[in-house]
Amino acid sequence: MIAEAPCNTCKWASLAADGSAATCDAFPKGIPQMFLRGENDHSKPVPGDGGITYQPA
Repeated sequence: MIAEAPCNTCKWASLAADGSAATCDAFPKGIPQMFLRGENDHSKPVPGDGGITYQPA
């Protein structure tokens, strides 16, 4: 398991007021829980992400 959600440091993420990632360019309707729980680092494309993967901010 990944310790922290990669979304919080991704250049594509749009951060919520509390500093957590709420949406991103890959998932504009909401980031899937597998990423927010840190179960997947999104270093490889997954269905529905439009080919946009994690990139450090």
